Amino acid sequence: LNQKNHHPSETLKLFNLPLRHKLSYDYESDVFPPDFFNASFWFSQIVFRYYKSYQYRSLLSVGCGTGVDLFLVANHVVEEQSKDIPKLTMTDINPNAIKTTNNNYSFFPSNMMSVEECDLFPVVNQQYDFFCWNMPFFKNQSHKLEKYTKARDDPEFSTLQRFLQTVRQHSHPTTHIMLMFSQFHIEEIHDLITQNGLTQIESTTCKVESHLGQKLPFELCFDTFLNLYALLPTV
Repeated sequence: LNQKNHHPSETLKLFNLPLRHKLSYDYESDVFPPDFFNASFWFSQIVFRYYKSYQYRSLLSVGCGTGVDLFLVANHVVEEQSKDIPKLTMTDINPNAIKTTNNNYSFFPSNMMSVEECDLFPVVNQQYDFFCWNMPFFKNQSHKLEKYTKARDDPEFSTLQRFLQTVRQHSHPTTHIMLMFSQFHIEEIHDLITQNGLTQIESTTCKVESHLGQKLPFELCFDTFLNLYALLPTV
């Protein structure tokens, strides 16, 4: 494998889907590579499953990183040559992530996607059918995976709180919100989500036991939860 410009085709075969294009990313960058943990590709697969079930027309991936979250959706639209093209929007505060995602989506129709460097939501205020966010998994600063601090840490869950307090402005009554988070601080995360008017529709769990790419300098095994939410009506 060429880790400088890695194409994880073997990993993506887990989806058993014909992929015209492959992800590429640079391990020397500070953009979190999706093959560190099996949960990243699992998340992409679940996003794709819900897209096919609900036929979302507008999807927003928050903290897009390499663009992995919506990659299967984009490939499917191209393979099916669909005339009814969904709008895929991806945001990230890290300029290197924006560069990486733009590179990975350069093969797809430009009218299908928008990649924006911003904090959580695009500057233009619009409503979406679906949000997905593979959230940072540490509440406090960790000394593990130092290079990926932007993707790893959310001090005191301040970013999550801003997301929950703002997401309703970008939603309509039938919007779905998909969040993935680890077992760490799970009760506090659930409380924050509930306090901000989200109700859980579905939930599934993935055991994160190993990465699928390069070796980690430490052992890391934990449960990851992927929950689908809807917004409760405001009183």
